[in-house]
Amino acid sequence: MSADEVEASVAYKAKAGLPFPLLSDPELEAVKAWGVTMDGADIAVPTVYIINKSGITWTFQSDTQFDRPMIKTMRQEVNKALQ
Repeated sequence: MSADEVEASVAYKAKAGLPFPLLSDPELEAVKAWGVTMDGADIAVPTVYIINKSGITWTFQSDTQFDRPMIKTMRQEVNKALQ
């Protein structure tokens, strides 16, 4: 899920070659519900949850708005979650 508009999420999904949908939350409703807003700002902290039928299998949460996990790392974790 991204705080970006739908168009930006679609472009990122294509760039990363992800085989699953990405959701957009430009109003930050889910971001606030999950508690991943940046302190003192109305923006999301870069956070990734990989979830399968068993639950959350991998989490990345940044301390800054600029840090992101590597696409290669996310792909590896998605592949593990699908096994």
